[in-house]
Amino acid sequence: MAHHIDKHYNTGLMSTLNQYLLYTRNITKVAAILNIHRNTLLYRLNRIKEITNLNLENGDEYIKMMLHIKIKEYITFRESAIIFHKEPPYTL
Repeated sequence: MAHHIDKHYNTGLMSTLNQYLLYTRNITKVAAILNIHRNTLLYRLNRIKEITNLNLENGDEYIKMMLHIKIKEYITFRESAIIFHKEPPYTL
């Protein structure tokens, strides 16, 4: 996935993908949030498609990627709660 590429090349592709999905594929809004040119965003999205073979316009793949991102966020949150010996405010 894109996060493997980010680790090796510091490309920010995972952040780009996260924002793109979070803002429901709104190119103009995502480019503004990331503070990049629209064409740069389109280039990054094409790189993500090439690397992952994802079809970002496919509804099923969109949902799978959102779930992946949310699960990763939850795991990171849980790990940080354990490190700081705090109980998270909720559990699944």
